[in-house]
Amino acid sequence: MRHEKIFKSVFCAILAALIIVMVITGIGYIPIGTIAYITILTIPVFVGSIFLGKWYGLILGTVFGLTSMIYSFIIPAGNAPFTNPLLSVLPRAFLGFVVAIIYDGFKKMFKKDNLNIVAAIIAVLCGQIIHSFSVLAILYFVAKTNFYFMADAYSFVVEGNLLPFIISAFGVNGVIETIAAVIIVPPITFALQKATRNRYDNKLSDKELDEEYEKL
Repeated sequence: MRHEKIFKSVFCAILAALIIVMVITGIGYIPIGTIAYITILTIPVFVGSIFLGKWYGLILGTVFGLTSMIYSFIIPAGNAPFTNPLLSVLPRAFLGFVVAIIYDGFKKMFKKDNLNIVAAIIAVLCGQIIHSFSVLAILYFVAKTNFYFMADAYSFVVEGNLLPFIISAFGVNGVIETIAAVIIVPPITFALQKATRNRYDNKLSDKELDEEYEKL
C-alpha cells in the first residue's frame, strides 16, 4: 500500500509537470482565429483523475486552472477574463474531482473489469461537457461584468444571451476537445491499469490481462 501511494504521488507529479510544460511550450492551447483556443490540457487531468482517483484529480485540475490563470496574465490578449480565478481555477479543479467520481460510479455499475474502458469513455464525455459549459457560463458573466484584471485594457465583448453564446462557443472548440479526449484518454488509462494492476492487485496474470484487453 505504501509503495502504491508513492507511485501515485510520483505519477501525479509527472502529470502536473506535463501540464506545466504544455502551457510553457504552447502545446496545450491550439489557437483558432485570433481569440479562440482549443485546449488539450484536460487530457492529463482526465488520465490522472481516472487512474489515480478524485483527490489526485483535484490536484491536477487545480494545476490546470492555476497555469491557465498565469498564462492569461502573461498573454492577456484574448485571455484576460481568465485572470479571474473563479473562471480559470474553480471549474478546472472541480473537473478533476468530478470525473473520478463519475468513472467510479459507472465502474461499479458495470461490475466487469473489461468494461472499465466504457466507464472511462462516459466519464470523459461527461467531464468534457461539464467543463466546457461551466467555463463558458462563467466566462459569459465575467466578460459581461468586466469582473477580471486588466478589463479596461483588454476588453472581451460578449453579445446576446447566455444560451446562444454557449452553443456557438461550444460548437467552435468544445466538440473538437471532446472528441480528442474521448479518443485519447480511455486507451491510456486502460493501459496504465493493465500495466500496474498485477503489481498492486495480484488478481490476474499477464496472460489474463492480455486476454481482457483483446476483448475490447
